[in-house]
Amino acid sequence: MGRAAPGETVSGNHTDFARRLAALAERLARISTELAAAGRGLIERRLLPPEALVDELAGIRTDFEDLRTRVLDAAAALSLGPTPPVTTVRELEVLLRVVTDTESRRARRRQESEVPPAQRSAFEEARPPAAEHAKRQAELEARRRAEEEAALRHAEEAKRHAAEEARKRAAEADERGQRMEQERRAAEEAARGQAEEEAQRRTVEEARRRAEDENKRRAEEEAKRQEEEERRRREQARRRAEEEARRPAAAEEAPARAAEVEEADLGLDTAQWWISANASWTSMKSRQVSFADSVHDVLVKYPYVFSVPIQTSADYEDGLLAYGYAVLLDYMEQRSAGFVSEALNRLPARKGTSLGRRLYDYVAEPLRPGFGDFIRAVMLAALPRTALWVNGGIEDSEQATTVFVRPSGRLGDTTQKAERFTQEQRRFADHQFTAVVAPLTARFFRVEATEVKDPRTVEVRLSENGSPSDHAWVVTASTRAAPAQARRHERQGMTVAGLGRDYTAVWIGLFNADTETEQRFDLTIGLKRRAATAAFRKK
Repeated sequence: MGRAAPGETVSGNHTDFARRLAALAERLARISTELAAAGRGLIERRLLPPEALVDELAGIRTDFEDLRTRVLDAAAALSLGPTPPVTTVRELEVLLRVVTDTESRRARRRQESEVPPAQRSAFEEARPPAAEHAKRQAELEARRRAEEEAALRHAEEAKRHAAEEARKRAAEADERGQRMEQERRAAEEAARGQAEEEAQRRTVEEARRRAEDENKRRAEEEAKRQEEEERRRREQARRRAEEEARRPAAAEEAPARAAEVEEADLGLDTAQWWISANASWTSMKSRQVSFADSVHDVLVKYPYVFSVPIQTSADYEDGLLAYGYAVLLDYMEQRSAGFVSEALNRLPARKGTSLGRRLYDYVAEPLRPGFGDFIRAVMLAALPRTALWVNGGIEDSEQATTVFVRPSGRLGDTTQKAERFTQEQRRFADHQFTAVVAPLTARFFRVEATEVKDPRTVEVRLSENGSPSDHAWVVTASTRAAPAQARRHERQGMTVAGLGRDYTAVWIGLFNADTETEQRFDLTIGLKRRAATAAFRKK
């Protein structure tokens, strides 16, 4: 809207001006709370005010400037002369009051001057007495002023109410700000604490890792030192064994006996298995290693050692596998004192027979009737802590059954050929295995069940060269601390119940106690899904 023309009245607008002014004051009071919060955010966290708040403030400024322009135009139209700068709502209220009062006075004077002389005379004659006229004018003036004062009071009340509301909102904003600041500080403190904990954890972890690395390094150095010491002791024992083998069996024997010994083919090369096993046994005794620990140490390195014939054991693992038969020598020494330490003195002379053959016969003859007991002792000492090399076996789960064998006849083969069955008639059926077992050796098979809902029953049948055989041990083992249990296989077969519930694996050890001839074993393992009350039951 343009400026008011000279002489144009504004009496019809002063109430609208007062109402707009009151609304403007209320808007300013309301936005002051948001401005205070925005100011704190800008100071404390460098946060810019929201765009909506900036737009609202710009709108208030536009309305203020428009209203100020209109009131200044009204003042100019009344020729009030120069007016002081108006920059606040309060100053605009004062100017509006001056404009309104001036307009009212001039309007009355114009009304009186515009009356014609004849009408003025008649009017003056008809006019009530001066006192009554003055009273009526005073009432009109009082009513006008009352209306203006009411409008101003309304504006003041609106301002006061807006200011009070602004103070409340500011207080609430301050409280929220303080709460947010407390939460922020708490979050920072928690984050700092977590960071410190994480740093401490990393420090501890790094220290633990370094300690583990250091312990590992020391353990490796100690293992190397012990291995070197073990090699040195074995070499010394081997040299002593060779020296003893070269000595005459007894100095006091007759010259004919001495000549017979000298003529005998000592054949130290044929006795390397004895020399290595004897050296390892001497080291075991010096370190006082128990039978169970020696079995564990041997099987960790060479899990197939007891499937290798004694006389050819020096041909495996660069000659080192023969050291494993120190376990057998220790087993014999415990049952006959001096069996190992006095072996060369007790060894009978046999002209034309190599030293290796004579030593084998020396060991085999007393071992043959108790070889099965030796295999039992080995299995109980090893299981469940240390696994034995197996020819084949069955691995059963809730979803499938896998039957595996070694694809080659090579002892110690780590590869396996497996068939996986998912149909029940194929899974829970008889599975056939075959093994050709050398003299005084053993072969092992394993049946394992993991995470099955129903326990399994294992049926075992064994034949040797076509006839029912009892040359096997059936051992149940669990991952728990419970020791393994062994039972001699029965010729008519046997049943083991509770696999997957009472224990996790059934191990079957076939042994050939013959000292000269290899034997063929046919093993049938039946896997059934049914419960049974006894761990071992006859077929």
